[in-house]
Amino acid sequence: MNKILIGGGTGKLGRALIESLLKDGKQIGVISRSKTKASKMFNNKVECHTWDEISENGIPDCNVIIQLSGANIIDKKWTPEYKKELYDSRIGLTNLLINKVKESDSPPNLFLSSSAAGVYSVEDPSIEYSEKTLINYSDKTSPFAEQLCKDWEAVLYSEYPSEENPNGEFVLNEDQTRTVMMRISPVLQPNEGIMEKMYLPFSMGLGGIVGSGKQPFPIIHYQDVIGLIKFSIENENVRGPLNFVTPDSPKLTNYDFTKAFGKILNRPTILPAPAFAMKLLFQDRSDLLLKGSVIHPEKALDHNYKFKYPDVISALDDVVKKCSIKQTYGSFIFYSLSVSPFVLLLII
Repeated sequence: MNKILIGGGTGKLGRALIESLLKDGKQIGVISRSKTKASKMFNNKVECHTWDEISENGIPDCNVIIQLSGANIIDKKWTPEYKKELYDSRIGLTNLLINKVKESDSPPNLFLSSSAAGVYSVEDPSIEYSEKTLINYSDKTSPFAEQLCKDWEAVLYSEYPSEENPNGEFVLNEDQTRTVMMRISPVLQPNEGIMEKMYLPFSMGLGGIVGSGKQPFPIIHYQDVIGLIKFSIENENVRGPLNFVTPDSPKLTNYDFTKAFGKILNRPTILPAPAFAMKLLFQDRSDLLLKGSVIHPEKALDHNYKFKYPDVISALDDVVKKCSIKQTYGSFIFYSLSVSPFVLLLII
């Protein structure tokens, strides 16, 4: 059996991952809300399941489970209802899969669970983080986005990491199922995610730094996300948290990213998105844009993973070549309002 079961496979990153795995000859199962949508999306090349079916019948036989589910954290206001959706789509569905693995007579060899770089605090940019950094999962007073990531990872542990036991103990039996947590930083992917919002204004010469521009800005190319997932599948020594960031991310700021983007496009980047405008527009979500963490891909490098796109220039250069100028409502509004506080104030 050589089957991989993917939760959230119909998302932007999931689609790219599945296409790559299918090219490798892997047998793929996808869990989504709609079997019809998933089947059509992948031209009937994958086996489709709904979350309700998994809840009722358990997981099908598979070697690997990859959990990518999670509602978008920045595109919608954090109302109480949407915060619940953010939690349910992450913690709720991850818990469901964990419980079904525990119930299975033939559990998978590997459980790859999404998390995010947001598990690291953004309050002090002088602190540098790696997978060895101890996360205080018991503390429930962190800002919402950080707390969301901490709670997401916490469900994987039966005993939290500590100074006495730095690796902690996982809920799933390590003799049967290896657990890896993917701490994914903002992903550079053509016409998706941050590139969907930024490519059009930057290509028009309307880009600029966000806030002071001094905040850390960790990134990763989507092909290295796929590469690290495959690397984790193939290397049994990879366990626990794994930072998905480029090797140059520890030195990268929003200013550096902005100037690299403008250089590749040969466009000026002189129209900033002021901090006060971002706070007015995004309210409590603004910290996702105005703050960041210094993060090292220590474990990936220690295990000799070779990044295809190890720095911001190579990553952006490849992605920009594959982008197209498509003026979606979201991408245009995001930057036109951000760089023009006068328009913003008029609308408010």
